[in-house]
Amino acid sequence: LPVPASSIYSRFDGIVDWRTCIDTVDSTHENIQVRSSHLGFGHDPAVAMLNYLNLALWLLGYAAQAHVQFRKLEQMAQVVAQPTSQAIAQCMLAKSTCMRRDGEAALRFAEEGVRLGQLLSPPCCKALASAFQGWALADRGESAEGMAQLMEGTAAWRAMGNKHFTTVLLGLLAEACLK
Repeated sequence: LPVPASSIYSRFDGIVDWRTCIDTVDSTHENIQVRSSHLGFGHDPAVAMLNYLNLALWLLGYAAQAHVQFRKLEQMAQVVAQPTSQAIAQCMLAKSTCMRRDGEAALRFAEEGVRLGQLLSPPCCKALASAFQGWALADRGESAEGMAQLMEGTAAWRAMGNKHFTTVLLGLLAEACLK
């Protein structure tokens, strides 16, 4: 019996020759090329590395160098094939723009993170992006809606047992309270 199949392959696999993953395309078979290492299928580790490099440079006071890494992450978010990586990239871009106090950019990245989080990725992406979106709304003067969304996103993030970024979220919440 013919069974529909999708062959997912990467020219960057490094372990399996990508040509062995290609199937003949017909009405029941398709080939999908992604940008991934062998162990990175499902999530591109370069997204996380660019995020952490951007964050480290920012925290060390190298704003210009951090911005270069931010732009690389922004470009990668446009081309990375894995939906989870797309959502994570948008969340990290929103976090970076929150830290730079760029509310409009934070809102744009957070909205895309929420959209991707609802459609394609683990619920943690939606929770984190939602919290950043709330900060951005509060930053532009929509205090009640922004605070509610920031608190809801932070609560959802913490309810999943996540500890990282919690201090960032609580700091953004405190800042929003002062507006």
